[in-house]
Amino acid sequence: MIGTCIEQLASHPAAQQRTDPESLPTDSGTLRQRGTAGLLPMMRISRLVFVSLFLVAAGLSALAASSSADAPHLHIQMIVLPQALSPGDMNDGGLYFKLEPGWHVYWKNAGDSGEPPHIRWTLPQGITASQLQFPAPKRLPLGPLMDFGYEDEVLFPFTLEVAKTAKPGPTVLHAKVDWLVCREVCIPGKVELELSLPVVDRAIKAVSLASDWDIFKRLAGRLPKPLPANFKAVFVPSKEGFRISVETGQRETEAVFFPADQDILDNPAPQKLTPTAKGFILDLKKDANLTANPAQLNGVLELSGGRAFELTALPGIVASGGVPLSWALLLRTSGLAFLAGCC
Repeated sequence: MIGTCIEQLASHPAAQQRTDPESLPTDSGTLRQRGTAGLLPMMRISRLVFVSLFLVAAGLSALAASSSADAPHLHIQMIVLPQALSPGDMNDGGLYFKLEPGWHVYWKNAGDSGEPPHIRWTLPQGITASQLQFPAPKRLPLGPLMDFGYEDEVLFPFTLEVAKTAKPGPTVLHAKVDWLVCREVCIPGKVELELSLPVVDRAIKAVSLASDWDIFKRLAGRLPKPLPANFKAVFVPSKEGFRISVETGQRETEAVFFPADQDILDNPAPQKLTPTAKGFILDLKKDANLTANPAQLNGVLELSGGRAFELTALPGIVASGGVPLSWALLLRTSGLAFLAGCC
């Protein structure tokens, strides 16, 4: 998780200052590696000190039992709508981040560096939570690197499912959340969030805070949608990487592809767009360490007007300068070139 991200960052020469876990700066000094150090064995702590530590820990636990928290360079909040659970129903929820200007958190494929937020639930019997969903990201260049993520604010939606056998009464939703927030430096963070909600009969009308509804109305629609049935997406290998052809039924003048899988594309490389009468062609540069072509290209496609779609491009035929290219044609061409080189 966070350690993986630090290793990824440290492996890039241009990012050494950004990734040294011994010297990541914070507003209050140096960010230390995770773990506890300097704690005396309990047998050496006097009874008075033990009681004091117990009271401090109790106070910290009370503070931690909240649905929101302020952390370096961001505010985080757990939201569930409405503010009551009913047996046999499902509730919308979300993990909300509000970021200071210039700072960002990460998409599920963080790009050249980083790590997405993670959540680990402790839930009562009969209540389950889905995985976090990730909105369409932005390209976030940083020197020679290209990150994929979010600035300003972002909502990671999830769904709570309540079993029909769930017992009415008060209940507590507990979550451990960790993340990495970056600007010129990267700072790992973690927090424990709790939300107390009642399990009630569905006939009882539950309410929601206006501020929570406002966040959902503003941000929940940014999830990528399934690719419409009338869209067609195929790709072929090219000299530099891959060429994707997408037909949307109209000429497209803006398109960005975010790969779901790491180490497929050269992330910082420009993506060359060629509009066509019914869509577009996008030329992508492959990762320098890629040794075999993927069976399909998976990711998120963002078009003009805030349109975003989940994309799976399969091998097919793509036009190139008026001449259709296919996998078979490329293989035949490569074979002839190989023979010519031998002779």
